[in-house]
Amino acid sequence: MKTKIFLLIFFSLQIFTPLYSQNSEIKNPCDCLELVIKNHELMKNGISEYDTNKILENQNKKCIDLKNNLGPNFEREILLCENFTSFSKIINEQALDPNTNSEICNCVNSSIKILEKIKKSGNESKSIEKHKDEAEGCELLRQNYSDEEYAKLMMNCPNYNKLMTLIIELRR
Repeated sequence: MKTKIFLLIFFSLQIFTPLYSQNSEIKNPCDCLELVIKNHELMKNGISEYDTNKILENQNKKCIDLKNNLGPNFEREILLCENFTSFSKIINEQALDPNTNSEICNCVNSSIKILEKIKKSGNESKSIEKHKDEAEGCELLRQNYSDEEYAKLMMNCPNYNKLMTLIIELRR
């Protein structure tokens, strides 16, 4: 009996997932990011790239239209999405050295502290001076990687979205 119920649920999900995926709306860049994640999950579950693109074809077109309408703001808004960390982990699906990753995440957290103080006080030089040792240590760590590698490693940190939000807020 349990097997029959399980199979019924499984096949129902297989049938209704494509129907749902075509009907859910694309309202903002975060929805497009969710679409990329869904696309990856479908391929990870054994569905071919061609079939995945067919299943999500209408939504992909809506995302392209949204990107064209928003222009450069599309990328900025994606960085602020709650699911950006999940997206970046998909992009960076590679074995990471946990020690290196924790060091980089500590640098992300240190950068957040510095940016929050700059935001609060408005004094960039004093805020940086208070955390000079941490900032120098992070700069030394960053020099071990290309800019692209370091950015990918940073994206895997849980507070990366918070860092990007602060950077964008301070640029305004």
